[in-house]
Amino acid sequence: METYTAITTLSRTAPPDDALTDEVLTILWDVGGTLTADEWQRLQIMCTIEADSMDNAMTTACSLFSRWPDQVKVEILNEAEFVAWAHPQDYATVTQAATELGVSRQSILQRIQRGTLPARRRGRRWAVPWSALNVATARG
Repeated sequence: METYTAITTLSRTAPPDDALTDEVLTILWDVGGTLTADEWQRLQIMCTIEADSMDNAMTTACSLFSRWPDQVKVEILNEAEFVAWAHPQDYATVTQAATELGVSRQSILQRIQRGTLPARRRGRRWAVPWSALNVATARG
C-alpha cells in the first residue's frame, strides 16, 4: 500500500463557509480532510488515501468527493509529488532553471525529457528542484 494525497478543486472561492468546513471535517476526518485554496482562490478539499495504485486512489477519491458536485478537477499525488506541491519554494520553474544554468528554456526541457535533470510535474508545468540546479552549477 502507498500513501496518496487526493485534492479536489471546487468552483466556489475562498473563504469557505462554516457549513462546508464542518461538512469536510466531519466526512473526511478519518482521512485527514482539510480545506485550502488554489492560486485562483478556488476552494480545495484535500485528504490522504492508502491504496495499492494511483488508479485505486483515484477511484476512492472520486467516491469520497462525490458529495461536492461543483468539482472542477480531482488530482492524485504520490508522496514525492505532494512534497513538490506543498513546498513550491524548493522548486524552480523552467525559466528560473534556464536563467540559473545560463541556457535556454528549450535546453532545460530537453534535459528533463532525457532524464538528465530531475523534475516533477506541477499541473501542466515542470518544477525543477533547486538542489538539482545547485549540483548542475557546481559541475560547470
